[in-house]
Amino acid sequence: MPTVGERTILAAFRTEDDARTAARRLRDLGIEAVDIERVHLYPEEGAADRLTNPLTGRIQSLANLTLGAADPNPDAAVLLAADASASGMADGNPFELGRDIVLTAVVPAERAAEAERIVREAGGRL
Repeated sequence: MPTVGERTILAAFRTEDDARTAARRLRDLGIEAVDIERVHLYPEEGAADRLTNPLTGRIQSLANLTLGAADPNPDAAVLLAADASASGMADGNPFELGRDIVLTAVVPAERAAEAERIVREAGGRL
């Protein structure tokens, strides 16, 4: 939790390597409160760690295969599969996809501009 004189930076990255590069450079500045996490649009515990073979595995829906989302309710599975992120058959999705790595840093206010520059140079979006 930031205190007076500190700022929190949240940045989204496309790759974990880019986020790690930014984190390393922030730590080189003396900023120790840096964390990297992966987020999911439709989170399910352990979904990202589980591999499914589409030819032999039991797949609940297209959303299960493409998004890692699982819902035992068949009606919900159909709705999740209709999401443009799952099917790729829609246009005009206003959400930017592919930035699922989040870097969080608590920085001294006087170093915030420098920290933001480092994050942007590494490919992060604030």
